Amino acid sequence: MDPIQTKFYQANLDIESGKETLSLRGLVSETGVTKIYIPSGLPDFWKDQIGKVVTVKLDGIKMQATFMQQFVEHGTFFELRFREIEEPQKNYIRQRILVEGISPGWQRKFPRIPVGPNNDPDLPVPSLCMVRFVGQEIFVNVMNFTLGGIRIETLGDNLAEVRVGSVLHFDLVASNGAVMANLNGEVRNMAVHEVEKNGHKTLTRSFGLRFVEMDANNEKKYRALIKEYCLVMKVKLNEKDEV
Repeated sequence: MDPIQTKFYQANLDIESGKETLSLRGLVSETGVTKIYIPSGLPDFWKDQIGKVVTVKLDGIKMQATFMQQFVEHGTFFELRFREIEEPQKNYIRQRILVEGISPGWQRKFPRIPVGPNNDPDLPVPSLCMVRFVGQEIFVNVMNFTLGGIRIETLGDNLAEVRVGSVLHFDLVASNGAVMANLNGEVRNMAVHEVEKNGHKTLTRSFGLRFVEMDANNEKKYRALIKEYCLVMKVKLNEKDEV
């Protein structure tokens, strides 16, 4: 993130779910609200809403957002990720940032590398993930990966019992043939989304996992995967520049 360009403005807001309302304060951007700290602790009702969609009341505007919890080195904070907000709402937030925006100056320790069906087949990525959970073997999609962890996604009620702080055990197979078995990842955040597929509504659940105690052999393979990805990307960018 560019530490010079302003990205957020600070604001008070309310979130609502059912008949419950919680007042918060955080940093607002076009994508959501971050760095929400709750000094007195999160009430039990709202702990159950983590990963679910809530209503956000911001400066008289109502929006839908996924309520998320993030774990970082020095503690934890909460986030709201807006869902399909309209252009007038985005414009309002842009104007607030333009007038009173701030730049916290942080940046991600490791950038996310996207994984998806439209990815260049020459780019090596984790292409298969099998999670072992309560006696089941569940195949999940990898959404992105970093040096420190991955984000996975599953359909329906698979992994519905998983909560922030849970440790999942899984295997990764990469598109370059590398196999990393018996990995562990702590759930650092999660989200639930409703999607329509073949005329039926279903849920997708996504989980951000931070690697826990990766052994030397798996770490070597995983770092080599990321290095190979970067080298292939560099070659492709150079080829574009020459055209």
